[in-house]
Amino acid sequence: MVERFGIPVGDETLRQVVLAIQQGKATFIRKQSNRVTLWEVPIHDILARVAYDKNTKEIITILRPGDESQY
Repeated sequence: MVERFGIPVGDETLRQVVLAIQQGKATFIRKQSNRVTLWEVPIHDILARVAYDKNTKEIITILRPGDESQY
């Protein structure tokens, strides 16, 4: 397990975040490219912004809430 911005992140957490995005339980922020979108989703009760790759169905990275930078 690793930690990102004080949020513990492991394989199960990443699976839960992907599932939340796929089930529409995350908040869509914007499209970054044809394959990458930004979402806000709570991770262990902390709101985080994530970059999601729709082709591989994986989280690319976890960003600080409100971060608008390219992943």
